[in-house]
Amino acid sequence: MGLTVFLFVLIYPMTTGWFWKNPWLPTLYGMQVISMIVEHPLDTSVGTLLFLLTILMGLSYFGAKDEGEMI
Repeated sequence: MGLTVFLFVLIYPMTTGWFWKNPWLPTLYGMQVISMIVEHPLDTSVGTLLFLLTILMGLSYFGAKDEGEMI
């Protein structure tokens, strides 16, 4: 059950159309997912921080309605 939820949360952003508009977000996301193949970045606090930082910054960039809302 936990693996199913984890895979859904990991794969769901790639199914939305706005994810692919700017090539930077899929590139950063792909780098994070590929790094999960050879090591366990989510097991350490630094790996979790880097994953969340890159993904949430990309999501906040695309989630803003206009440039004035960007953080």
